[in-house]
Amino acid sequence: MNIGDIVVLSFKKNPIIAVGKITSDYKFDKSLDWVFQHYREIEWINTEVPRSAFQNDLLYSFGAAMTICGIERNDAENRVKKLIATDFQKMSKENEDVANNNDDELLQDYETLLLDDIYNYIERKFKGHGMERLVEGILNAQGYKTWRTEGGPDGGMDILAAPDQLGFGSPRICVQVKSQDTPLDRPTLDQLRGGMNRSKATHGLLVCWGGFKSSVTRDIPQQFFEVRLWDKQELVKQLLQSYQNLDEDLRAEIPLKQVWMLAVPRDE
Repeated sequence: MNIGDIVVLSFKKNPIIAVGKITSDYKFDKSLDWVFQHYREIEWINTEVPRSAFQNDLLYSFGAAMTICGIERNDAENRVKKLIATDFQKMSKENEDVANNNDDELLQDYETLLLDDIYNYIERKFKGHGMERLVEGILNAQGYKTWRTEGGPDGGMDILAAPDQLGFGSPRICVQVKSQDTPLDRPTLDQLRGGMNRSKATHGLLVCWGGFKSSVTRDIPQQFFEVRLWDKQELVKQLLQSYQNLDEDLRAEIPLKQVWMLAVPRDE
């Protein structure tokens, strides 16, 4: 590592990537927790970049199973620098390099890569109000009776859902859905709460494909018994768990096949 090198950190539980720059030589501080005693200082340029800002071959490399590694193939460094210069606006696909899955340069996290394929497909297929239709389909598969708006101003109520055949059961859920690929800020959560009050819902579900900013996630403990947050990872998790119970037409729009693979190192 050298001062000025670009650092890319991929998160497992959030569909975002942090990008920064090394600003110091190696340091050791015995007073810190042992996990952090060896470190370099980082200037974080953006800690909430959507994964969709990067092309697939870069995501393949970022998904390496190694804790720390250098990414050199496919002109990765220059391409990330260009993304930084454009404030992480997604680059044109016309020059996209396709990653070689047979390349043993890195051990890939195949689960992450396969999920990325599903994310990309759903993002293309259900952009805009189509995302509301997908969320409604998942809730129907989970046993909820639903009502969905048909576009236009919704006052924080895209979907209303409740169990039992007529929808008179509890919990009564007010759902707000955003298909944007950037993290959502606090005002939409406040809008959902307003929709909960107007619809007399007991609970709220806020869905945002691009995830949530810290202004939303930091209040998770306070809203735990009232509101749930679904980013694209949680949405796809719920989709996979409910897939066999989905409406036949919706299942045909998302053709998935379950496969099994060994989860052991290659040398075992």
